[in-house]
Amino acid sequence: MSESRSSPVACRSRQYGLVVLRVRRQVSLRRILVWMSVIGFLVVMGASLVVSFRASEVQQATRTAIETYQPAADSVNGLALSNSEMERGVSMYALGGTEISLLPYVGGERSSALELESLQGLLGEDSQVGPLITRVEEARKQWLDEVAKPTISAVRNGDPEQANRVMTSDRSQELFDELVISTSTLSNDIDGARTETFLQIASLTNQFVVALIAVSYTH
Repeated sequence: MSESRSSPVACRSRQYGLVVLRVRRQVSLRRILVWMSVIGFLVVMGASLVVSFRASEVQQATRTAIETYQPAADSVNGLALSNSEMERGVSMYALGGTEISLLPYVGGERSSALELESLQGLLGEDSQVGPLITRVEEARKQWLDEVAKPTISAVRNGDPEQANRVMTSDRSQELFDELVISTSTLSNDIDGARTETFLQIASLTNQFVVALIAVSYTH
């Protein structure tokens, strides 16, 4: 009798245990799904932030290349041409003595001043390029003060021999060489910085594409 009475109780107990186990499993599964959703959301948010950050870096590097280094490269090329025009104009003036022959000097002197002003505005505060711009300015001023202006003054005072002595002196060649070399050094530095910026843009663009692909896979 006792075994027959206890059998239904044991059966109900086992059924209850199975129900509890099933409920616990459902709760555990629900928790896992919730945590997976949270983790997935965090992954998407993190990847989105990476994409946004990389896009900002690409934009900033591109702006630097377009608004700073490219105009600076154009200005230093114009400066080199202006230097040559200045020297050519003074040389012709020393030989011919006509004001028309001095026009390349006048135009070169003005344009070189404008190009240097542009370079100062673009990169004058740069710790590496700024001193190079100053060096060109100093070399230009020294050549103007010791060669160009004395030569022009001698011609206008009716002393072409003195003008030729100044223009063909070793000191004249030394000062103009310094102007050419300092301008070339500045040009090389700006070209190097521009190339480095373009390489940085390429690298950042690759990183941006990778991050974008990662985000697309997380959705």
